[in-house]
Amino acid sequence: MNDKNTTPDQVENLLNSLSAIEKVEVSPDFKKNVIDKLANQQSKVVEFLPWFTPKYQIAAVLTFLVINLSALFYYNTTLQEEKLESLANSYGITTTENESSL
Repeated sequence: MNDKNTTPDQVENLLNSLSAIEKVEVSPDFKKNVIDKLANQQSKVVEFLPWFTPKYQIAAVLTFLVINLSALFYYNTTLQEEKLESLANSYGITTTENESSL
């Protein structure tokens, strides 16, 4: 039963303490100093890779593209040879260097 009485008392104490809050006087330069500090912190941007300029980015993308295209071409060529060989084996067609299918 005591809990029912303490909750309204705590709420009343809280509301009474809020009425004691007063305005704080701050020096006029405080806002200016804080804004200046924030502006200085925002202007100090750390570059991740400063030497990685657009010309190097383009070169890296082109190198990546050439490597991938060559790998894809090689993969398709070997895959096509394997398919052709398996097709020839399934039909029983085999050619050697000495034999000719003509």
